[in-house]
Parts: sequence; structure tokens; C-alpha cells
Amino acid sequence: MNTITKNYIGTENYQIFNIDNRDYVFLTGVHDVMEIVNPELKKYFSVHTNKMKTEVAEQLTQTITTLREQKCKPALERKLEAPKQMMITLNTTHGCNMACKYCFASTQKDKMSVMPLSVAQKAIEGIVKENPQVEKFSIYFFGGEPLLHKPFIKAVVPIARDIMKKYNHTVSFMLNTNATLLDDPDLLKFMHIEDFVVTVSIDGPKTINDENRIFHNGHGTFDRIIKGMQLLRDYQVKFNLRATFSPQTRNLVEVFDFFEQQKATFAYAFTVPSSTKEAEKTQFTDNDLERLDKELARIEDYYLDKLLRQEIIYQTDFRLKWAYLQNQHINVSGCEAGHGEFIIDEKGNYYPCQNLLPFAETRCGNIEDGIDKDKCHEFGVQKLSELDNCQNCWCRFLCGGGCATERYLNRGLKSISNRCKLTQLEWKHMISLFIKYHFAGEKNIE
Repeated sequence: MNTITKNYIGTENYQIFNIDNRDYVFLTGVHDVMEIVNPELKKYFSVHTNKMKTEVAEQLTQTITTLREQKCKPALERKLEAPKQMMITLNTTHGCNMACKYCFASTQKDKMSVMPLSVAQKAIEGIVKENPQVEKFSIYFFGGEPLLHKPFIKAVVPIARDIMKKYNHTVSFMLNTNATLLDDPDLLKFMHIEDFVVTVSIDGPKTINDENRIFHNGHGTFDRIIKGMQLLRDYQVKFNLRATFSPQTRNLVEVFDFFEQQKATFAYAFTVPSSTKEAEKTQFTDNDLERLDKELARIEDYYLDKLLRQEIIYQTDFRLKWAYLQNQHINVSGCEAGHGEFIIDEKGNYYPCQNLLPFAETRCGNIEDGIDKDKCHEFGVQKLSELDNCQNCWCRFLCGGGCATERYLNRGLKSISNRCKLTQLEWKHMISLFIKYHFAGEKNIE
């Protein structure tokens, strides 16, 4: 078998797609998709043959490399600028009235206590003082289940407004909930008046949701969640939906269709591995990825049909990825953890991200001592150029290095993680869909 020589760009810089017996190449960093019609180029991108003349290969490599540098270099050289918007997440409580099979949140009675108002006030004011360049702050009530402590939420809003007024900033409010405790007219009126945006956690239709999202007595939560969603509509409270997919989630096309039928924007995430949960509930194996590959192919066809019918697509993850491809956007960082967002636990400790709450060593400051920027950099967002394990990945400029929590969980891992493989699968099917809809037969590389 021949190996790639210095005359060829490496496989980390492109990905080949064969659609309807036509070959396309996605050029990493150029973020362009082009059909390969020249037989010599077929040889160039066939990594096991490489039978082109040396001078031809060198010329093509130089052309592609120049394109990448023109596109990527300015983005890579940009500093991680101070954020203009920032999200302050208050971990209102670790307690929850549910017992989701994959969740890291505690459901023990001794964890049901609420964050003291003094902690919330110090945390908000401290972060605002340390970030004078931020123009708009968002306060995000998180848990556990924050609606176990409704008086706390009502009390924090005027406190936050007074702080923002004092420092001449604007503020908005968000809340994450399982939607089972929304039968409170006063709360609903309050959230409408204060212009809250509520994120409702639900995993799909009844049979799928109730597989994992259950009450302590083992009963499913779907009917109560649907009732809560209707109450939000009745009181004109803005809301969106968020699903969590575990390795045991099946029939994803059915799940996505359920969410699209709700006519509310929705996002999804895959479970984060947890030492307190059974591995099969949170950790994706190679067999799981093989199955997901097939399911994502079906989802690809599902969304192609919606695009061709010019229907509204409510999935925010799809919208974002599509915009990246459409605008040839270069991502050089993966998230805002410890940079544009912080979470504060009940004791007043700062963490870069809510998924890092179970790991005390990732704390990046507290309300008394302020933010530890070195810790933020160690456990939060990092630039793609700093991530050695990402440099050999063909979709690195799409995910920007991915999730900070995943990097922490996979620290020391020499090979690519299954979460990275999952990300590659998602992008592979998105690009394939993009080609089928927008590029097939239109753009050639000669």
C-alpha cells in the first residue's frame, strides 16, 4: 500500500463523499464542497493510489494549501476577544423531583437546599464587575429542578435588575425546567411580565421520553411535561425544547419528527459519561455509533424532504450547522465555557460549565476571591490551535475543538474519543445533505 507523500495534502484536510455515484470533496478549512470530475483529481484524492505525476500533485497541493491558509490563517490568528454577551447560570438547587436515568444531578433529600440569595447577589455583581466590556447579561436558572424553589427565582430577578442598572448593563432571564411544576398562575404571569425564555427538557414522544425521564416512583413524566408546555403557551411565555439522547435512544427520525410537529425551536445533546450512572445509560460504544450512523442517514433524508418542501425547520442545531456550511464559517473555538458563560453552585463556587459541576477540581474561582483565569483556560474554552488531539481531524474547523467537558473527561486519551467520532458522524451527514440539496451537479473542480 502506498502512503501519502509530502506532495499530497493529508486526509485530515478533506473528506470524500460519494452521492448517486458522483464524487465530491469537502475541503477542510476552505469549507467548500466541489464535485470531482477530473480523473487526475480522482487519483489525487484516492489515498491508496497516488499515481499522479509529482509536479501535478505539488501544484494541486499548493493551490489547496493556499486556499486554506487564506481562509484559516486570519481566523486562527484572532485572539479570543472579551465577550460582549455573557450568561451567568445559577445552579439554584442540586435537588430534583425527577430521577432521570442518565442525569448527573443529585436527587437525594440532603441536596434539595436552595442557593442563598446572598450567594446569587454576590455572584452576579462579582461577574459583572470583572467584565465591564459585556453589554448584555443573561441570568439562567438551572438545577436540578429550579422550580422547586420558586420564591428564589422571583427574588433574584429584581436583585439582578438593580445590579445591571447600577453598572449600566441590560439583562434577560432564562430558566431550564422539566415542566412538571408549572401549574402556578402567579409564576407564569411573572415569567411573562419579565420576558423569560424557558427551556423545557423533554426527550421525544411518550414511549421514548418515559424510558429515561421518570419520577422517583418510576412513573413516566411525558403527560405532565405536555401539560406544562400548554400552560406556557396559554400564558404566552416564550419557550424552547431540549432533548437528551442516551445510547439507548432509538427511532431518532420519529423523535425529530415529534419535535418538528411541536412547532417550537428545539436543540438536543448526547449524554455526558457519569461515574454515578450505569455506563450503558451514558457512554456511547462503537456499536452505538454504528447504529447512530444508520439513524443519522435516515434523518438526513427526513430533513432533505423538508427542505425540498420549503417547510420551516425548528431544530436549532440544524440551522446553525447549515449556516456554517452556507457561509463557509471557520470555527476556531468550540464553546463559551469559562469565557462567555459561568455557572455558580449553591456554595458560591464558579465553574466553566454546568456539566463540570460534579468535578470539584474544575472550579475556577468563587464569590469571595473572584475568577481564576488560569483555571478558566485550563478547564474551559481553548482555541483550536492549542488542542493537539484536534489537528488530525477533518472536521476540526467545523466543531472548533468541541465541548470543554468532553475534553476534560477524555484527558490523557491518545486516540480519538467516541464523542469526537459522534461529532464527525453528525457533520458527515449534514455535509451529505448539503450536497444533495445545494451542490450536486452545480460546482465542479477541474
